[in-house]
Amino acid sequence: HPKAIILAERLVKLFQGSPLSRVFFSDNGSTAIEVALKMTLQYWQLTGHPERQRFVSFTSAYHGDTAGAASLSGKNIFSERFAKIHFSVEQVTDLSMLERIPHPKTIAAIVIEPLIQGVAGMRLWPKGMLSDLRSFCDQHDILLILDEVMTGFGRTGKMFACQHEGVIPDFIALAKGLTGGALPLAATLTQEKIYEAFLGTVEEQKTFYYGHSYTANPIACAAALASLEIFEEESVLEKLPKKIEYFSHALKKLESLPNVAPIRQCGLIAGIELMQEPHSSLSYQWHDQVGAKICYQARHHGLLTRPILDTIVFMPPLCATEEEIGNAVEGLFLTLQTL
Repeated sequence: HPKAIILAERLVKLFQGSPLSRVFFSDNGSTAIEVALKMTLQYWQLTGHPERQRFVSFTSAYHGDTAGAASLSGKNIFSERFAKIHFSVEQVTDLSMLERIPHPKTIAAIVIEPLIQGVAGMRLWPKGMLSDLRSFCDQHDILLILDEVMTGFGRTGKMFACQHEGVIPDFIALAKGLTGGALPLAATLTQEKIYEAFLGTVEEQKTFYYGHSYTANPIACAAALASLEIFEEESVLEKLPKKIEYFSHALKKLESLPNVAPIRQCGLIAGIELMQEPHSSLSYQWHDQVGAKICYQARHHGLLTRPILDTIVFMPPLCATEEEIGNAVEGLFLTLQTL
């Protein structure tokens, strides 16, 4: 339908000058990753490399709850009950471990959240890590899948986090911010070389058989187009540097509290880790649910946020004013004083 076609063209235009030229729609981040994983496996089969069946992800990663996406999380609370149906995945902590992975010619793709690892507690990757990872993938003919479900659409200060290091992936998964959070919609973008591998006659059976009832829902596509129009009309990206600078300054007040560790920030994303003892590295016991209790108490100050164990996730909307950001930080400050 027209809205899907227009939206696909708009998304490709956001990566103008790059090889990312094809769009596959779905309706949530997990499925956007699942599409990338399955398309990757089929790509290697169609191009004569069926031995490339393994994926690599990073320790403490989270990329979704569908079977393939959950495989990338390793053995944890999200996925351990379903380990028997997992894809073949190797987990590493950093780039140095990649060099020691056996049989690199059997690796299909590496999957990562660029710049910041969300469910790990807003863990920041070292500067330059993403471009080094791209170089590693090129050296070993491995595809690179970027999960920008959280980081995409301005959240890190640029439209997409990968643009901070000028990295172009083979696949990129988008969701959350695509419609401004109004309706469920996701997209997986890939390069022309990937798309061309699926072209052929009916008899060749190269088709990527994947889809469901709400793929590229017309209303959701219209919402996404409206959101992209707002980005342009209200100069959202251009206004972000000043907001991010203000946000960073405001967060310093929280760091003055004795039970708050150094805050991890990337754009309008912050992770505020709570410590059991003042100025220490001793975390609370997970079953004490301290993070959850703080988030509940913060509601009394008009603040809705969420914990990742004892790390408070602080992600103000891109449309928030400096005054609103300041009020939110003040509300959390007052809440954290109860520790």
